[in-house]
This record gives sequence, structure tokens and C-alpha cells, in this order.
Amino acid sequence: MGDFKTRRHIFKAKDLQKEGNAFSLIGSSGKVLGMALKSCEKSTKPIYVSVGHRISLDTALRLTHSCCKYRVPEPIRQDCLYSSELQWVKIQTVQSFFIRLTFQPRNESSEPFLSCF
Repeated sequence: MGDFKTRRHIFKAKDLQKEGNAFSLIGSSGKVLGMALKSCEKSTKPIYVSVGHRISLDTALRLTHSCCKYRVPEPIRQDCLYSSELQWVKIQTVQSFFIRLTFQPRNESSEPFLSCF
């Protein structure tokens, strides 16, 4: 990605006016390495698309754009939302487990206390 952060690249990225606009990312050898795509109307930064296994750059670009409701393609966005929710549930479960584990009486006659590990 370092090759793409040239002055010309920055100006091209700002010139992407409407949703679906894209431009080629050309390496120093002259080979097309990928494309920068404005995925949605409100997006200010492009997303970068490259070829995949048994898929052409044009097909990858069309498929990526068709999956974009917001800036990030929907499968990636949904995965991120799911993993965040899963992480929250995991934290809540661990916290409740530790509270139950650490809330123990010192002996038969004393009050319970919260111990720290």
C-alpha cells in the first residue's frame, strides 16, 4: 500500500465523486495491482479491491460494489458486528463467572467478601 500513497493517488481518491466510481492502482512496474472504489455516496475514503482466487479484477469490483450498503461491504460489516456482539457476551459471561467465583465466605461464621486475584 505504500506505493499508492503518492500525491497523484490522493488527488484521484478525492476526485471520486459518486458511488461506484473507481480508478486503477498501478505499481511502479506498470502492472495494475487493484482498484480504489467509492463504495457508497457518503463515503469519503475509497476501499481497495484486488483480484482473488479464480476471479477477475472487474468481477471483484462489481461484486464488492454490489455488497456495499455502507462504506464497508456488507459481509465484512456483518461479521464485525457479530464478533463485537460475541465479544460483549463473552465479557459479560466471564465477569459474572468471576463474581460468582470470588464471592465466597471466609469461614462458616463470617460475612461473604469479594476477593481479588
